[in-house]
Amino acid sequence: MIKKENKSIIKKIRAEIINKNFMKRHRFSDKDFSRKRKLPFTRLILFMLNLVRQTLQKELTQFINMLSNKKVRNITKSAFCQSRMKLKHTAFIELNDILIDEYYTDNEFNLWKGFRLLGVDGSKLQLPTSKELIETFGGAKNNSKMIVPMAQASTCYDLLNEIMVDSVIEKYESGEYNIAIQHLEKSKENDLLIYDRGYEAIWFLYYHIIKKRNFVIRMTKGSINDVRSFFESAEESNIIEIKSLHENSAKQLKSLGIEFESFKIRLVKIILDNGEIEVLATSLLDEEKYPSREFKWLYSKRWGVEENYDH
Repeated sequence: MIKKENKSIIKKIRAEIINKNFMKRHRFSDKDFSRKRKLPFTRLILFMLNLVRQTLQKELTQFINMLSNKKVRNITKSAFCQSRMKLKHTAFIELNDILIDEYYTDNEFNLWKGFRLLGVDGSKLQLPTSKELIETFGGAKNNSKMIVPMAQASTCYDLLNEIMVDSVIEKYESGEYNIAIQHLEKSKENDLLIYDRGYEAIWFLYYHIIKKRNFVIRMTKGSINDVRSFFESAEESNIIEIKSLHENSAKQLKSLGIEFESFKIRLVKIILDNGEIEVLATSLLDEEKYPSREFKWLYSKRWGVEENYDH
């Protein structure tokens, strides 16, 4: 793989950090960072990107020495904290999006039949003990019946190039479907999104169709009647038409302002190494271009998104 020059990526990020419009988008008030301070907006961003590993005061002192700025003798922890409170976390999300976009620009990367393979998966996270975190994200009782801060996380991961395309952390009670929709906003038309069980709602499949996003989703036996009968058949592949919705799916589409029309999906049967039969639903209807035999490998790649949580 030929990777883009790091200098080019760093240059693009640097240009964004020093852009005044970037500062305006990611400060809480128009007055913030308007006066000359020891730690103005650009320096604050650079310091936080440095990743603090030692004591905060030691890192601040080393940072100032690195800048070789004789006018600023030092920055106190208090000054840093005051500046940080003026900064929105969205600044780092935007910088990360630039980093990801730059990686895929003028760069060769791995594809499957022209598709970027994106695995999506959610996970519950236990957060550090904090009253503020419980108020923000919610919590759950542990074995000692104490309420601990918990959150719902979800990631969208490039399975072939090992790149985190998007990640979201929301309130503990947030549904994985709603977070997955946020991932779709960061996806592109040449993406193939791969999901495990738990994402097989018909409205969710239809949402991908109208957004022109391709998918492979593992279906449970009781999801729809066609899937149940396909499990019991000898067929390897079958194209079916979804003509109606369950009540819950209809309500979900209505809440999104989407009118339902019948659509087609393809069911593909795979046999795992332990002999277990799985059924996948996909938008890839062309059986010649996308042979059934390739879907076992395709679905196995999804495991990469779960391993990435360990990373």
